[in-house]
Amino acid sequence: MNPRLRPAHSCAGRASALSCAGIPVLLFVLCSLLLCTTVTATATPAVCRPQQAQRSPDRLLQSPTDNYVAGMEFMESWQSKRMPLKIYFQPSNDVPGFDPRYLDEFKAACDEWAKATENRVSFQTVEEQKDSDIEVSWTTELAPDLVHSAAIGATWPKTIPGEGIDHARIALLTFFEKRHLSLKAMRWAAMHELGHALGLGHSVRKADVMYKTVLISNTKPGDMSEVVPENPNVSLTARDGTTMNVVYAAKKIIDGVRAKGLDVRNTCHELCRASANCITNGDSGSAIIVLNEILRLDSSYSPASDNLIAAYYNCGAALYNKQNYEEARKVLERAMTLGQKVGDKNALTAIVGVYRNCQQRH
Repeated sequence: MNPRLRPAHSCAGRASALSCAGIPVLLFVLCSLLLCTTVTATATPAVCRPQQAQRSPDRLLQSPTDNYVAGMEFMESWQSKRMPLKIYFQPSNDVPGFDPRYLDEFKAACDEWAKATENRVSFQTVEEQKDSDIEVSWTTELAPDLVHSAAIGATWPKTIPGEGIDHARIALLTFFEKRHLSLKAMRWAAMHELGHALGLGHSVRKADVMYKTVLISNTKPGDMSEVVPENPNVSLTARDGTTMNVVYAAKKIIDGVRAKGLDVRNTCHELCRASANCITNGDSGSAIIVLNEILRLDSSYSPASDNLIAAYYNCGAALYNKQNYEEARKVLERAMTLGQKVGDKNALTAIVGVYRNCQQRH
């Protein structure tokens, strides 16, 4: 029997490993802690029964395989009050190989992300660099440390703890290995780097725009000097859009709790309860983001560690069942790392079992 997801449960202990026809599964330790009447640094939270999860219009997915949040090495976001994000294009007419149509391709990439997120993220062009949130430039060399890499673009986001992304700079090549970037290649590069500027890390699936590399054709009919994507349909996948939506839905939850002005401990309690609602609603991606935020605030907050191990495991198990073994392995590695850190032997036994199955089948 394949490993399978289990419904969220509430208990006072750590995540436990059970056996389902010989296959271990993890239960969530969902913190249903209420805020104390008096909010102090030493307050002891009261325990209550889990409340009925509120089904929000922001509920964006049914399965953890619909997005790649669990496997991303980087996830951040802008505050909603910053929308529309102001984009400034550095003058590039003097850059060798620059095509003015590159501007149109970048603006089209902005439109794609805005459409995919139903304008949760939106953009506006500005004429002054000082007014910008995102700066975009074209160049023949990205940075000294990237000269020998296979990158055709790079993004440098600047973040503020507790707030998110404050500014981002994007640079795009006009030539790659002495070959000019075609318009379609530029569209892909723009969508990919803009994804990073908005807060996404990489996907492990080649079809996704946020996959770490783009497959390119060695030739273009009639012109061997141009870089052309192997896939002629350059567009965001459903997983790209869902992942971005999950990140910004989680940001909305986190900002809502932070706006209450609670101390760190009670903020953690409230966020843990919010993550329980996410999981009950089937939104494991948002739960993972919220739980990671708790551990940023307080790395010793054990309910978040326990729940995060279980969330990663269940996402990995779902990916395994979908035969996405490479992605499952990456997510399970995160669960193992966290399990080793907190010394959860029961959880590690379950995780390692599925991880080994992934290795054998990949």
